[in-house]
Amino acid sequence: MLLVALAGATQAQEERFAQLCALCRGGAATGADRGPALVNNRRLRVRPESEIRNLMRNGSAGMPVFRVLDSEMTDLARARGR
Repeated sequence: MLLVALAGATQAQEERFAQLCALCRGGAATGADRGPALVNNRRLRVRPESEIRNLMRNGSAGMPVFRVLDSEMTDLARARGR
């Protein structure tokens, strides 16, 4: 799974990614019909973590708002596109 491969995530973090992100990003975060890939995504890699957290917290035109604990959001934001 993406988080384990990219950030040494715990099983719980991997499961949270599967619950929140995999539907749109794909199980391996390589993209799906609803959202682009997170892995090898240069645009994400250069964005600061705070910007990714704000996007997750507030959503955008094509991305829903996520209601998660700050610690979970940090884990997901840090794993972006690496």
